[in-house]
Order: sequence, then structure tokens, then C-alpha cells
Amino acid sequence: MRHYVIDCPSLSLSAFAAPPLTPQPPAGTFSPMGRRESWRRRVPPAAKKGLTRLMRGVAVEFGPHGITSNAIAPGWFATETNAAMAANEELMPFVRQRIPVQRWGRPDEIAGAALFLASAAASFVNGDVLTVNGGMTVRM
Repeated sequence: MRHYVIDCPSLSLSAFAAPPLTPQPPAGTFSPMGRRESWRRRVPPAAKKGLTRLMRGVAVEFGPHGITSNAIAPGWFATETNAAMAANEELMPFVRQRIPVQRWGRPDEIAGAALFLASAAASFVNGDVLTVNGGMTVRM
């Protein structure tokens, strides 16, 4: 069994330490990444809520200074770390059943979400957790 740790105190410290380091006028983004699918079954709901509440709290605290706070909750992405698992054809029926787009995510797709949150296009997105998982949570 795998255990996932979401270190909310460290995220809190980094969130509240960053604003003094930003150029004047302060503007920027705070976007940690967490795994929403793993939270659903393996991590107590308090951890999931902790990250969500942290993003909202940081959004309220630093939004007036032009700093947005959002997180990314990725689904299954084929990366170097899990290349063997992503290439396992025996796992594909499970992937097709659970993920509506019926495939693993590509690294460029999660990068696109991060680029969006860091861009001016997301300047009014604040205090949210963006789920990038091909619709997997829809079927959970």
C-alpha cells in the first residue's frame, strides 16, 4: 500500500513566506500540485480539504496584492517514473473503464494547466484546485 503525504504546514509556510520576496507591486501565483485521485481512497479527507482550504486562505490573504493561489490535482500521467506501468497493456482495460478519455495523460497536458495558471489568462482564477485528469473523478 502506498501512502501519500500532503505537507500542509510546509505549504502554508512557503505560501506566507513568498510575498515579502516578490517585486513591488507584488504579483504572482502560488500553485502546488497534489494528487486528487490518491486522496479519494488513500489519504484522509482532511488532507484534501487542507490543500483546498490553504489555497482559499492564501487567495483571501494575498489576492488584494495581485497574487493568485491555485493548485493542480493531476490524474494518471505517463511519465518517466511510471513508464512501465503506462506501457502495461494489461492495465489499459482499467484505464479505459475509469478515465472517460480512455488514456493516460501526457506531460504536456499538465504543463499546459500550469502555464495557464501562471499566465495573465488566469489572473481572475484564485483559490481553486484545478483537476486535470481526463474526467476520472466523474466516474469515481
